[in-house]
Amino acid sequence: LSKTIRSPVAFTATAWVAVISGCAARSNELRKVSAVAVKPFAAIVAVAAVVETADGVVVRTAEEEPIRYIHGEGMLFPKLEAALEGNGPGDVVRVKLLPDDAFGKRDVDLVHETPISELPPGERIEIGGQMVGKDEAGRDVPFRITEIRDDLGYLDGNNPLAGHTLIFAVEVQEIRDAT
Repeated sequence: LSKTIRSPVAFTATAWVAVISGCAARSNELRKVSAVAVKPFAAIVAVAAVVETADGVVVRTAEEEPIRYIHGEGMLFPKLEAALEGNGPGDVVRVKLLPDDAFGKRDVDLVHETPISELPPGERIEIGGQMVGKDEAGRDVPFRITEIRDDLGYLDGNNPLAGHTLIFAVEVQEIRDAT
């Protein structure tokens, strides 16, 4: 039986299942079973992914380490995970995600103009540099320096891919039961 990606579903129904008896798979038989006690299915899935923006900027290549996730646990964007549903090793899925389905739209409230003299000492103060600030609740918020002008640093707390449409080409490489 080949494995395919399935969503975690608890259900109470009668189902037909294929039963392979013995290690040598001596016989296949179909039998009727009650699925009342079926627990949510959890699988660890490994995928190779190429990700580009709609403008053709490559964000991730297939040569990078495979992405491993637990299917159904919300570890991927919901529309990407839904598109992978029902696919098995070797299958390739292509998905276009609009900003609202990926990292969201850019939030202008996350862009701050700060005097360089007020930035933490010892931080790398250059375009592309990163630092961590705090929100009103004291939680860490990562910022990137996007511009330096007139002794001011422009800090952006948006994900760099916020506001971008992303195109995924994903190959399912492996599926195994979560242990």
